[in-house]
Amino acid sequence: MTTPHRVRAVTDEEIAQVVREVREDGEARVIEADGEAIAVVIGPAEYAELIGDGSDLWAGYDPVKARDALRAARGIFKDLDRERFMRDIKEAREQEGRDFSTTE
Repeated sequence: MTTPHRVRAVTDEEIAQVVREVREDGEARVIEADGEAIAVVIGPAEYAELIGDGSDLWAGYDPVKARDALRAARGIFKDLDRERFMRDIKEAREQEGRDFSTTE
């Protein structure tokens, strides 16, 4: 990915123009407001490159980062109320599939 163009855009029309430009030339844009980057607009090709097609489960895997994340997570459940946690899971499973979009 090349360095994106930086553009100042505040109004909806200015942002829409940025999107049109990215669609036309495929080059990414960083949208700025008040001197700060607030969004990045990228074209479909760069997006596909960024996320891949999902066929390689291990793409981007970094064993050092994975190990560091596991070490950082060590002990996070030490104060967990196990019985309450299990009750909460059971209640959530019982609610699964219920339609909450309408009032009863």
